[in-house]
Amino acid sequence: MNDLAEIIKQAEADVQEQEALAASADARAAAAQADAAAAREKLAEARIVLEWLRRRSHPQPVAAFPLKQADPSASQPLMRFGRPVPEETLTDLCQRALEGLGGTATNKQIRDRLNRDGHDVDLDKVRGTLKYLSRKKPAPPVTTERGSGLWRLQRPVTPDAGVPSAAKATLNGATGGEP
Repeated sequence: MNDLAEIIKQAEADVQEQEALAASADARAAAAQADAAAAREKLAEARIVLEWLRRRSHPQPVAAFPLKQADPSASQPLMRFGRPVPEETLTDLCQRALEGLGGTATNKQIRDRLNRDGHDVDLDKVRGTLKYLSRKKPAPPVTTERGSGLWRLQRPVTPDAGVPSAAKATLNGATGGEP
């Protein structure tokens, strides 16, 4: 029986040793999983930084004027404040649309004319442009009655209309006659 008791003791020691090895392996596995999770988190951060650096390496166009260009027709459009400068200003477009509508029109009619001509313009931009034109000094090209929304084109009036050229006074006040 002594031999059997020693065999049982040895078996118990072996079980305890294997339990300790299993617990140690479980602890290492848990640590490895935690390390793997931390590594995945660092990887995600590194990818974000890499993507940011890639975007920064391809900067957006800057509003800069080129010093010299060989062929200006082949160049990119002129940029200001990160946007292309239009070939025709909105003030010119609004005045031309108002002329095309007979010299008197509402904000909506002018906007519709501009849209029909291929210029997608917001109604607020049309109203703001016309308001700007109505406040230009000394002679505003456009007028409106406050709150009416109806705009009238002021045609340039020449003060010398109908006066013969010989009767016109010169700008410096001289009579224009011979001494």
